[in-house]
Amino acid sequence: NKQKELSKNVSKVLISISGTDFRNIGLEILNLIKDLAVSITIITGEKINKKKINIKTSKKIRYLNYTNSIEKLIFSSDVVIAGEGLIKYETSILKTPTLIIHQKDTKSKLIKKFLKHNTCKSLGLYNKKNKELWKKKNNFIF
Repeated sequence: NKQKELSKNVSKVLISISGTDFRNIGLEILNLIKDLAVSITIITGEKINKKKINIKTSKKIRYLNYTNSIEKLIFSSDVVIAGEGLIKYETSILKTPTLIIHQKDTKSKLIKKFLKHNTCKSLGLYNKKNKELWKKKNNFIF
């Protein structure tokens, strides 16, 4: 087992909101951080609305619909931006700093209990209507 070395300088970001990301939150987050000086891998899920992806050739953004090696992507990332699903457990086990974006719930007992372990930070409930306010609130400066 290789030990994770944490970096103070973020250069690799993984975005994985959920298996389907039916609300396209991952793409919204990508649009908020795409101009940062980091390489970004986004796992969009198989049910992504392809019309909403404006893929421009960029060496720093990699789009995946699916991966069989999520653990390798998590381990090699400096930060993971994830949904509130099972991925938070994988990032926790692999000791990769994680920012959780809530799609539905911030108040469930399970979420509150998980956050008490300080293995990740909650960015709160994502709201497309207020995305600029949400961006400022969460200060997307790594």
